[in-house]
Amino acid sequence: MRPAFITGETGVGKSMILRNMLMRKQTQGAISLISLVFSATTSSLETQLTIESKLEPKKFKKIIGPAGQTKGIIFVDDINMPIREESGAQPPIELLRQLLTYGGFYNRAKPRWMEVIDTTVVCAAGPPGGGRNVLSQRFMQRFSMFCIP
Repeated sequence: MRPAFITGETGVGKSMILRNMLMRKQTQGAISLISLVFSATTSSLETQLTIESKLEPKKFKKIIGPAGQTKGIIFVDDINMPIREESGAQPPIELLRQLLTYGGFYNRAKPRWMEVIDTTVVCAAGPPGGGRNVLSQRFMQRFSMFCIP
């Protein structure tokens, strides 16, 4: 499952199209959906805790994934909303980049690596401007890009 990024102008229905499709798949039992909506104040801790709460430990406590044999999809709406820090980083987006690049993230309670299996990321965002920020190339290179005109 390759990560997907859907973009288009405000009001074209990106979020609604994705939500309807993903909810239908979840109802059919094909996927386990983790839905996030980013805002200017979204933190990486909040993002990680939400993802972890929807996944369960697998063979070992170092591996987490969706329940049963389903595939997990993390749907992030308004992915480009978190404001940049002085250094230019956007921590919630860097957490997702780490997940996509390395297949997991560090457990914050016990500093150890947690592998996330059978899970991918689908994002929706409008073009930069009006509170929406440009996303780093390091993050964007992980996605197949789709534009809804």
